[in-house]
Amino acid sequence: MTTEEQKQVIDNARAEALATATEAFDKLDLDGNGNVDKEEVRSLATQGLGLPDGDNVEAREAKIAEFFATFDANGDGKISKEEWLSFFGKLFDSVVEQGLLG
Repeated sequence: MTTEEQKQVIDNARAEALATATEAFDKLDLDGNGNVDKEEVRSLATQGLGLPDGDNVEAREAKIAEFFATFDANGDGKISKEEWLSFFGKLFDSVVEQGLLG
């Protein structure tokens, strides 16, 4: 496989990864306004979707804070689709770079 073919494979895989990330974001964005806020994440938590629920409010809030610290790049209290895709794009690029260097 030539270098150009390898680049095309990587570009296609990146596009697929970002399409999957977009689908995930759209599921989190319950009101469809293009942002995910803490209320949406709390709502999903009460549905048992990956966060501590029930009586463990402190643990749930700690996980939500961790989630926002990871994805809310500008610290405005909501995660935009751009922030979300930027995170996953950088993650993909890092994995590819490690694979090429490793």
